[in-house]
Amino acid sequence: MRKREVIISVDPGLDGAIALTIDGQLSTIEDMPTLSVRVGGRDRRRVDVFTIQGLLAALVKQYVEPMDDLYFIVEEVGTRPKEGPVGAFSFGRGFGILEGVAVGMGFPLRYVQPAAWSRALKLKRGKDANRQRAMEIFPTFRAEFARVKDDGRADAALIGHWAHTELRSRGTI
Repeated sequence: MRKREVIISVDPGLDGAIALTIDGQLSTIEDMPTLSVRVGGRDRRRVDVFTIQGLLAALVKQYVEPMDDLYFIVEEVGTRPKEGPVGAFSFGRGFGILEGVAVGMGFPLRYVQPAAWSRALKLKRGKDANRQRAMEIFPTFRAEFARVKDDGRADAALIGHWAHTELRSRGTI
């Protein structure tokens, strides 16, 4: 059995996604699991910690072999312009859930800034450009990136591609 490089890469937003690549090839991509909760009389979406843990466990069981090198790469983002405190707190909560689940499952956790991976991949500005680039790199997954709202999927897949190419070329992964 040969050693493979398995990367789980994450765009951590509510509309983000979790991608899994093996030796640089996209194997699967899943939308960020969320649920609706009632907060202060309003329904709010939140990252679903239990579903994320189950999803990650299922991905490991299905795709990861004992000899594989497994990496968990999450996009490290901060508050966005014009974002209110409720949105910022919700985003931070989701990011923390992903960190906690990854560490709890024993994944070697790494972070990447959005500017770092997008600059390294020479991406043009805009989510449509990211979706287009993901379709070019992973043509068998074109349908997964076809809709405007699939930008989180594209980002997760591109983060995995960045990790495979950039970090591997530096010998740090």
